[in-house]
Amino acid sequence: MEAFMQVACPPCATRFYPEGTPTHRIRRHEKANVKSDAAADFETAIDATGCGLFSYGILVTAGLIFLTSGLQNGINAYILPAAKCDFDLSSAQMGALNAFFLAGGMVSSYVWGILGDALGRRPVMVFALVADALCTLCSTLSQSYASFAAFRFVSGALIGGPASLAFLYVGEFVPARKRTSYSLIVGGFWTVSWIILPGLAWLVLPQPWEVRALGLTFNSWRVMLSLIAAPTLVSAALAMRFPETPKFLMSQGRLKEALAVLTGIYVTNTGRAGDEYPIASLALAGDDSAGVAEVDAAPELSVKSVAAVARRKLSEAMTLFRVPVLARTALVCAIVFANMFSYYGLVLWLPELFNRFEVHYALHPDQTTTVCQLSQTWAAEQVEMQQMKMNSTSIEAAEQNLTDAANATSAGCNAAEAVNEAVFLKTLIISGVCLVANVVAALLAPAVGRRALPLVLNVASGALAAAIYFVDSTTGNLVVASLFQALVGNANTAINGFMVDIFPPRVSAFGVCSAILAGRVGAAVSNLVLGSLLDISCEVPIFLIAGTVIVGGVLCIFVQPPWSNPKDEEVNGSMVLPASRQEHQQKSSAHLTDVQEPAALPV
Repeated sequence: MEAFMQVACPPCATRFYPEGTPTHRIRRHEKANVKSDAAADFETAIDATGCGLFSYGILVTAGLIFLTSGLQNGINAYILPAAKCDFDLSSAQMGALNAFFLAGGMVSSYVWGILGDALGRRPVMVFALVADALCTLCSTLSQSYASFAAFRFVSGALIGGPASLAFLYVGEFVPARKRTSYSLIVGGFWTVSWIILPGLAWLVLPQPWEVRALGLTFNSWRVMLSLIAAPTLVSAALAMRFPETPKFLMSQGRLKEALAVLTGIYVTNTGRAGDEYPIASLALAGDDSAGVAEVDAAPELSVKSVAAVARRKLSEAMTLFRVPVLARTALVCAIVFANMFSYYGLVLWLPELFNRFEVHYALHPDQTTTVCQLSQTWAAEQVEMQQMKMNSTSIEAAEQNLTDAANATSAGCNAAEAVNEAVFLKTLIISGVCLVANVVAALLAPAVGRRALPLVLNVASGALAAAIYFVDSTTGNLVVASLFQALVGNANTAINGFMVDIFPPRVSAFGVCSAILAGRVGAAVSNLVLGSLLDISCEVPIFLIAGTVIVGGVLCIFVQPPWSNPKDEEVNGSMVLPASRQEHQQKSSAHLTDVQEPAALPV
């Protein structure tokens, strides 16, 4: 065990066992307690580890990984206005850069799923994070649109892996009763990233930094882009300090390693000796053990062996699309598609709606209007705004108009003009509301349950999406938008909470990545629909988004319990444990009644 900890998690070895080396700690108490003789499955074993310091470390690590994904997904909104001058970009090219980034994530979804199930969650995440940081740094040296677009595509492909696997990683280290709460907290790091971005842009982009050497230009927007590589490397370093998930190790037949990891988690979480961990041996349940032979350590990897494992995992992944797993795959993909369709379809258009209301009330301060009424008159109001600028009779007004026009023309080339204060404040308000909602949802999650929470959040966010049709002010739009983004965003993270255990362990990463791919397709489709119909038939996309998110919530009613032995029975939606697991839980509960766990997270 000591050797494994030194290999799998060198800095963790002494941290797992605060009182000396792992060997000394275990030997000192090796006869202190009698353990159960029956082999335990994963859920029983992880439940016996409790929650404590190790759980908190995994939570922070997964949260930082998800935060880096949020930074990468949102960075374009701030750097592209400043980068427009360097690359002489048109609006279509700026939009295409966003599309390239999203396309990279879509293309790589299944690749990360296969690699995560074949090689493990941790090595895949660490590799992708380090590679993404290097790609981001290289992109700051790009001097052409084509090379920058290529780097953004690769970055989207790389960061998609850690973003998809982060929830799976944390979910396989904590008991089932804590997974939804932990997933919501990890999701809150995304909100934090979208608070960091406008603040960072406000500090960095206005700076007149510019260095020209060897044909390269390095200025403020490139500095901002390079800065987000720092948290990416930090999260990779943290992930390296933790072991592989015991659930993955068990799925590979590496039961001794899995037991060593579980024992280390127990010691760190509870502060007790390793030999007091009530689980003496592990075993896979039912079909999960088919074709899996117990091995002492991970096999040596080569290009041929990795390719062979990937082919085998791809073949195994086809079980997701066959009975009895097909129903789970279809349900989860439909739910994630519906939520991402609604989330990205509306959230990415909110700045445009804010801008339209600002223009309207500048022209007609006493005349209220709704989003759809504004869509019908938007073209005319743009013409009216231009005419007002051209028909200024006052010399001072004319001079001021010329100055404003010059500033507007050069804004794309002036980093100081890249971030609008009004947009910054609105983004900060929306992100703040989302962060508060994350905390509230995490507190309520254990009481509400894995099915009810996304159902309630989706239905409420659907009602808010429909309410946008009736909003007739910028303030009203801001309030509704903040609440909608907060609720549907928390629904997404709640859904991520049950995705980690709904698929068979050997193909869980592939299953999660399949659902994420469905969500990204939904996001792309919704943007096309809203962009095409907003100015033609405004009612259709608004109520389509509202209806879709409600349907996604209703589908959560049919979410199945965690994947388990097919011989386990379901009664009224609850899993009835076989006798062996009941025996383990009874013995574990009796054994742990005298254990005082450290103060838990506020979840």
